[in-house]
Amino acid sequence: MQKKKIQLFILAFMFPILLIIILSIFFKISAEKVMMFGDMQTQYTGFYSYLRQVLLGKESILYSFSSGLGSNFLMDYYYYLSSPLNIIILLIPNIFKATFIILLIKIGFSSLTMSIYLKRNYSLSNYWILLLSICYSLMAFSISFYINLMWFDAIFLMPLVVMSIENYIKQDISYEYIIIMVLLIFSNYYISFACLIFNFIYFISSLPQSQENIKKKIFRFLKMNILVFLICSIVIIPAFINVLHLAKTRSIDYLELTTLTDRVIAYFNVILQLFPLSTTNYNFSYANVPNIYCSLLIPIIVILFYLKRNKILKKERKVTFLVLLIFILSFSTNIVSLIFSGFSHTFGYYYRFSFLFSLYMIVLCARYLEKNNFFNIKLTKKYL
Repeated sequence: MQKKKIQLFILAFMFPILLIIILSIFFKISAEKVMMFGDMQTQYTGFYSYLRQVLLGKESILYSFSSGLGSNFLMDYYYYLSSPLNIIILLIPNIFKATFIILLIKIGFSSLTMSIYLKRNYSLSNYWILLLSICYSLMAFSISFYINLMWFDAIFLMPLVVMSIENYIKQDISYEYIIIMVLLIFSNYYISFACLIFNFIYFISSLPQSQENIKKKIFRFLKMNILVFLICSIVIIPAFINVLHLAKTRSIDYLELTTLTDRVIAYFNVILQLFPLSTTNYNFSYANVPNIYCSLLIPIIVILFYLKRNKILKKERKVTFLVLLIFILSFSTNIVSLIFSGFSHTFGYYYRFSFLFSLYMIVLCARYLEKNNFFNIKLTKKYL
C-alpha cells in the first residue's frame, strides 16, 4: 500500500512535467522561446538576474542602484523573488533556462500537493486522484499566466492549506495551517491576500452544523490567522504600505454594465469559461474573463454533484453553491473583484485569484466521487 502511494505521488509530480517537455520537443520550442514572452522578457528577467547577483554576494537585497538613482529592492524581492525555489538560478546562469526549470518544478508540485491532499482526505481510487491532480496542475490559469512564476507557490501550496483546514475542523490540528500559510505569505504576500479570504470562506462553508463548540472553533481559527499575520508582519506591513503608494491603472469595471441584459451576458460569459472552445474576449473592449477552465470533466462532475438526489448532500449543495456564487460575483462585479485583489486595481493579468475557483471545483468533484461508487470502478483500484 505504501509503495503504491509513493508511486502515485511520483507519477503525479512527473506526468505534467514530462507532458510539457514532450510538447516542447514536438513543437521544437526551446526553454528560451517559452520564457521569452511578455513581462518575463521585459521585466522579470532583470529581477532574476539581479537576484542572482545578490546570491553571489555582488549586490544588496535591501537597496538597488540599478534603477535610476536607486530604489528599494526589498519590496521587489518580496513580490517577485521570495520563492525558495528561486535558488535554482544560482545553479543555472541562463535566466530563461533557470526560470523554465522553476516553472516545471512548480507545476509538478501543484499536481503532487493535490494528489497528497486527495489521497489523505478522500477515499478515491488512484486513477481519479491522478486525473484530478493533473487537471489542477495544467488548468487554464497555469497555462495562461505561466510567466508569473511568483504566483505559482500559492497554487501548489493551497491544496495543502485546504487539507490543513479540513484537518483542523475534523481533528483540531492547527499547526499544519499555520506553517503552510506562513510559507505561502513569505513566498508571495500579494496573492496570499486572496488565499486568506478563500480560507475563511472555505472554513465557514465546511463547518458541520452539528459540531459542538462551533463558536470556539471559529474563534480559534481567527487566532490562528492572527498568529500567521504576526509572524509574517515583517513582510505584510511594509508591503501593504508600499502597495497603497503605488499608482494603479484602473481595472475592468463590470459595474458600468448597467442594463440587466449586460449583466446577464457578463455572468453567462463567466460560466462559459468552464468549457472548452470558449472565447476569452468579451464584447466590451474594457472587459476580460477569468481563466477557470481545468478540463471538461470537472464541470460535468460538479453538475452531477448538484443533480444527485441525496439527503446528505442537500445541505452541502446549498452551502457550496453560495461559495460558487461568490466566485462568480468576483469575476463579474468590480467591488468583489477588488476585495479579492487586495483592494488595489490590477493592470493586466486580471482575476489573479481565479485558480482558487478551479481548486474549489476540484474539491467538489472529490466530494462527489467519494460518495458515488459508480465512478470508483474496481478496475481502477486493481491496476492503480
